[in-house]
Amino acid sequence: MRKPETRKRRNEFGFTLIEIMIVIAIIGILASIATPMFAKHKENASNSAAHSDVHHVFLFENQFFNEHAEFAPVTIADKQATGAVSINVALLDGSAQRFEINLSKKVDVLCKVSASKQSVICGGRHHGGSKIIAIDLDAPGTPCFKKSYNPLADADITDPTDSIMDLTGANGWNCG
Repeated sequence: MRKPETRKRRNEFGFTLIEIMIVIAIIGILASIATPMFAKHKENASNSAAHSDVHHVFLFENQFFNEHAEFAPVTIADKQATGAVSINVALLDGSAQRFEINLSKKVDVLCKVSASKQSVICGGRHHGGSKIIAIDLDAPGTPCFKKSYNPLADADITDPTDSIMDLTGANGWNCG
C-alpha cells in the first residue's frame, strides 16, 4: 500500500499564493521608497535646466554687450513656445539689432537692464522646478537662488543698478 503524497508532484510548477503575496509586498515597499527619491531627482534636474538656461542667456547678454555696448532687456513674453528668444532691440544710438538665442522649452527667463543699459540681471525658473535662479552682472560667478513654486514673474527679479550687487540679501535671495 502506498502512502498518500503530501508533497507536490514532480510535474507541477508554479508559486504558492503566499510566495506571490510576499513578492508583491516587496515590490510595493521598494516603489514607496523610490517614488519620493525620483520626484526629488526630477526637481533637481529641472532646477539644473533653469540654471543652465539662465547662464546661457547671461553669456549671450555679455556677448551682445561686447558688440553693442549695452544690454538687451528680455521679458518672459519674448520667449516663444519653441524655446527661441528673438527680439529687435532699439539701441541708444537709434539703431536696431536682433537678439536671438534658443533655450529650453520649459524654462522661463527674463533679463532686466539698468536705465543706462550698462548692468543686467538675468533670471529664470523651470516649470517643474522649485527655485528661481538669477545671475547679477556685478557678481557673474555667483548664481543666486530663491525658493518658489510659482511661475516666474517680472517682480521676482530685482531691478539692476550700475554699481552694486543687487541680489545679495534682497527679497529672500541666497547667493553663493
